[in-house]
Formats: sequence, C-alpha cells, structure tokens
Amino acid sequence: MKKILTINDISAVGNCSTAVNLPILSVMGHCVYPVVTSAFSCQTGFHGFHYISNDQLEVFADDVIGYGNPDIVYVGFCTSTQQLDSVIEIVKKMKSRGKMTVVDPIMGDNGKLYPIYNEQYVVKMKQLVSLADFITPNLTEACLLTDRDFVGITSQSNQSGFLARVGETFSNFCAETGAKSAIITGVVMPELIGNIVLQNGVRYVTNQRTDINYSGTGDVFSSVVTGAIANGETLVDACRRASAFIVGSIARTECKDSRFGIEFQRNLHSLVK
Repeated sequence: MKKILTINDISAVGNCSTAVNLPILSVMGHCVYPVVTSAFSCQTGFHGFHYISNDQLEVFADDVIGYGNPDIVYVGFCTSTQQLDSVIEIVKKMKSRGKMTVVDPIMGDNGKLYPIYNEQYVVKMKQLVSLADFITPNLTEACLLTDRDFVGITSQSNQSGFLARVGETFSNFCAETGAKSAIITGVVMPELIGNIVLQNGVRYVTNQRTDINYSGTGDVFSSVVTGAIANGETLVDACRRASAFIVGSIARTECKDSRFGIEFQRNLHSLVK
C-alpha cells in the first residue's frame, strides 16, 4: 500500500476531481491524503456554481507531509498561478525526499485554454511539469505545454495513420517538457480515441469512442494510472487498465447528462486484483 497525497479540487455534484481520486485509489489498495485546492458546489459545467479557494494550500500540505509521510504526490486542478507556486514548492519538498510526482496538467480542452486561466498559468504549469515523474495531459494541454498548433495537428484527424503522426510529432515531448514520462490522452479519430504513451519510446493504446463527452473522465484516467503505477505496473499497462476502466464505466452509466460524469462507482470492482 502506498500513501498518496492528492492536491485537487472537490465538487459536490459531478463525478470528478477528489471525489474520483479517493474511491479509485482506495479500491486499488492505497491510502489517500487529500489536500483540497478549492471546493465547488457543482463542477464547472453546471450554470451558477459557487466555489471557495484554499489560500493555505502549502500549510495544509506541510501538515500531511509531516504526519503522513506520503510516498507519492498527485496534482490535479488548481485555481490560480499563486496556487501553482505553492504546489511547485510542495513538489520540490517531496522530490528532495525521493518521492514520486504525478501531474495531470489541467488547463484546457478542445484546443482552448479554460476561461479561468491565462498565459501566465501555462508558464507556471510548464515549471511544475518539468518536476514530474509522470504527466497525463490531453492533446490540448500537450500543445499548450510545447507551444504547438492544436488546429494544425487535428486538421488531419480523419486520415489514415493520424495517431502515429501525432505520436511522431510528440516523440520528443518528455525532453521538451522535462517530465520523465507521459501519456497524451484524448486523441480523437473517427471511431477511436487514442492515448500516446511516452516512456522508452512511443506506444499507443486505443479504444472505441463514445458519442457523449462525459465530464471528469480525465480525473478517472489519471487516478487509475496513478494507482496502477503505485502497484508496480508499467505505464503502458497502467494506460490500458485506465482506458478499459473508463470504457466499462461508460457502459454501466445510466445518466446521459454528461455534466454528472460517468458512473464509475458501478465498475470499481474491476480494479480490485
């Protein structure tokens, strides 16, 4: 069992963020120490949500590190460059003790930066990513981290061999970002969705696409990947496990309002070894 410090937000409505980290990492056999970056009444896809931000992030994390001695730090959603400054200091502290860092560099999707962020946030995220052992950006975030043109890259998504061309484009991604290893997620093709695994070369994991774009699947993916890595699995196997879990969870999801996310709770048993 590994002790995992999660730095992420929490939403009361919507299967995402810390509400995903806790059950998934726990059922995979790990102890979760959550430090909440912000608390949302509903995830941001709902109109009129409210939230409060934790302005004592580093103080909370110091308590956890001091008493809990976590093995891994997992970073998810942060609300500001100021919080990222705190996270960078937390990660540096953990790295000085030989601990592993996983970063899900949440910044945008569908080729666009989320409205709450600006270019300075991207600059800070690049600093954080350079300290990470593993990162799980989607294709938009991979482009933001390396100043690549999302529209230009995805303009050929209907053509044969598209995933391999994207993989070739990002073959030096880890050297460019400073991260030791990465999975670039959410490469959309006509009937498939692909993940590019960058660790000792380039590998690919694909699954059938769904017509509904559910909220929170990135949190589910990165949680399973982190749990699998903590259990000694390779990054490719962790990617396969996470992808299969999402596919199985979508198949069991009864609510078709994508804002509520996938009903992964119905599928947690599949993560138990």
